[in-house]
Amino acid sequence: MATRNKDNPLIDYSPVPVSTAGELFCYEGEFSASSDFKPHKHEWGQLAYVTKGILSFDMAGRRFLALPDMAVWIPANLEHSTYNYKEIFCICFNVKGQMAQLLPSEPCLIQISPIFRSIMDEVITSKLTIPQTMAQHRLLLVLGHGLRDGQLARDD
Repeated sequence: MATRNKDNPLIDYSPVPVSTAGELFCYEGEFSASSDFKPHKHEWGQLAYVTKGILSFDMAGRRFLALPDMAVWIPANLEHSTYNYKEIFCICFNVKGQMAQLLPSEPCLIQISPIFRSIMDEVITSKLTIPQTMAQHRLLLVLGHGLRDGQLARDD
């Protein structure tokens, strides 16, 4: 698990060897208060889901807040930066390749549904980063297809 603190707030962070990852991969991080990522972008889309705290994203001239009930979608190759005032726990669901092209091309908020939360709880509990088995791959595919089809977001 990655941890950063205010004594070393600007760190380039590459927790997963992307060259070995397939179209879907995850990572989690626990970050101390006053942590930030300097402006950056990557070749994959990213859904940031926090289970504790609030993570602020600046991108496309707007500010987005990832909350325990609201995830933030960052499309591939979109420059963004983050900051959190208090300690957070965050998991990032990353999508690249053809699957990423099926997801929104603009940054947006996605309200978390019970099925999304259940899948992400399993990802966290099993420490799933890069799927190694067919069952793990299918679990992440359900998440990716659900996001694509809007089935994991609530409208209430």
